[in-house]
Amino acid sequence: MNSPEFELFVNHYTACSHCKPRHNVYCVGGRNLWINEQAAFVASLGTLAERQYWLSVIAKDAPKFVEKIKAQVLEKFKAKK
Repeated sequence: MNSPEFELFVNHYTACSHCKPRHNVYCVGGRNLWINEQAAFVASLGTLAERQYWLSVIAKDAPKFVEKIKAQVLEKFKAKK
């Protein structure tokens, strides 16, 4: 089952004429939805090792956004408590 964040992201980029996920090109709204989806994915992982691994992958692929994603992962963990 897909997360709500993933569904919002996919629904956005399929309707947006600017967003091109295969080329890492997004409008402002699309980029924010992508960041939120990535954070939700990382936060949903079961172990610290998995989360660290995926954050390292994101850091290699999208270094400009990894800190924002990390911050949102922390927010999601705080919200669970």
